[in-house]
Amino acid sequence: MALIALAYVINIESSFISIIKDAMPTVTFINGPCKEIPAGTSLLDAAEQMGLIMRHDCGGFATCSTCRIVVVEGMSNLTEIDLDEENMLEEAQLTAPYRLSCQAKICG
Repeated sequence: MALIALAYVINIESSFISIIKDAMPTVTFINGPCKEIPAGTSLLDAAEQMGLIMRHDCGGFATCSTCRIVVVEGMSNLTEIDLDEENMLEEAQLTAPYRLSCQAKICG
């Protein structure tokens, strides 16, 4: 799969094991690390927690699209796209499965 420069492809899985309470979602970067990440964390912060360097020229304020990612699985485990992110994705001519990693937060 071809990727936009400096973009990561990710797979998000929720831990739905009834025996384990408070199980955290697992974020997997394709051909990269996999780690449990607390709900409410942006995918940009998750990438940084895993030691990945992800470009984000605007500092995470949805005013650029340099932190764009492709979500392979688990889109329903992310927050909805808000107006700021929607406007930036539209300006960059990006549609689903693209998200801005600074705005996409893990729901669980």
